[in-house]
Amino acid sequence: MVKPISNIVPGIKPLPPVPGSDRSPTANGGINFGEVLNSMINSTNQMQQNSSQIGKLFAAGKIDDLHTVMIEGQKADLALQFMLQVRNKVLDAYNEIMRMPI
Repeated sequence: MVKPISNIVPGIKPLPPVPGSDRSPTANGGINFGEVLNSMINSTNQMQQNSSQIGKLFAAGKIDDLHTVMIEGQKADLALQFMLQVRNKVLDAYNEIMRMPI
């Protein structure tokens, strides 16, 4: 079974169902893309900082659980890679819109 993306990257919430359609948000009651993007950026930044802090603690010998260090590092890397892909898709969409004839 595939886990929802909200379980992988904190801050991403599934879209609420809209009456009359299956999952598309409405203009007056939809989710603000900017807020979702800002939340994703903040959670990615927090994961990067947590990973860095745990790495420093491990290097200093204050913790000895290598599994935790590796898992936090992979979580931070996955979140960063996800954000880069979202950025690339947004830029692709922007470029496609700019190429449209008026």
